[in-house]
Amino acid sequence: MNSLSAEVVQRLPSLKDKFLVDFVNGIDVAKEQVRFQNERRNFFNRLVDGFTGKGQARQQHINEQMLNGLESSLRWLSEMTEQLTFSNYALEKTTRELTSLKNNVTFLADFSADTREMLNSLAVSINSRLDGLEIRLNDVDMRQRAFQHIDMLISQWRAEYLNCLSIAEQCYAIINELAWGDCGDFLRKCTSCSDRKKLLQYLQTELVNYVCDITGGTPQQRYSSEVLLLSTSQGHSLLVEDFKQSLSYLGSGLSLHNQPLLYFVLQKVDSRPLAVPFLMNANRFVGKVMDESTVEGVLCV
Repeated sequence: MNSLSAEVVQRLPSLKDKFLVDFVNGIDVAKEQVRFQNERRNFFNRLVDGFTGKGQARQQHINEQMLNGLESSLRWLSEMTEQLTFSNYALEKTTRELTSLKNNVTFLADFSADTREMLNSLAVSINSRLDGLEIRLNDVDMRQRAFQHIDMLISQWRAEYLNCLSIAEQCYAIINELAWGDCGDFLRKCTSCSDRKKLLQYLQTELVNYVCDITGGTPQQRYSSEVLLLSTSQGHSLLVEDFKQSLSYLGSGLSLHNQPLLYFVLQKVDSRPLAVPFLMNANRFVGKVMDESTVEGVLCV
């Protein structure tokens, strides 16, 4: 299987952030052991295990296999976090999962001191990087960096940085990148509802202006939704497919119930949700995308 295009990884930096979080989520020490134990909960099976001693042997084998997998995962994760730069949001989510993981390893009686030390060292390293980022969050220029983040991504968009995607896909890509970066950090840490509202309104205005630029219309002009939801790019088919699969992965947490428009666009469902209109103007379209991408004034991914 071919690796993902380097161009896609470069243009969608949040892929590595989401991958880091998903990877740590996948290191579940307790789940597999509990599942096997539950399968033997039937009294007859437990009785047979008691007579034959197979239950203890089986548990020992499970513990050994999980320890091997855990050590390999932690070693690879440590190397990755040292070599790559991750967003503050990704590091925060990873720290929470590592804390949970450290609690779960108490299920393993044979959890080695070396592996425990590896896990503790990784948590200390990530916490150290978070402390440095926390200082940045207290700087007076955090709000300015949030606005600059929006300006940078919009300018890249205007330069056809993501022109192989539909307008709707581009909107999600931009918002997703903002959520993982300085803009998202500001919205999550800012205690002023007024400041959060101003930033989101600025973002919405910039998105409306771009939609009007690319369509040649006005904010109130109505379009067939296909103009906004379908890609018209004739770019390299493999690259386009990589972009679309990457966006689908980034949007894997969306639900048809809560984000029907974005879910319809990114997950390529067969039937069109009733909540997705057939005619939209730029104001309504961008407003819908923003509503599905925010919760209580914070960008969500």
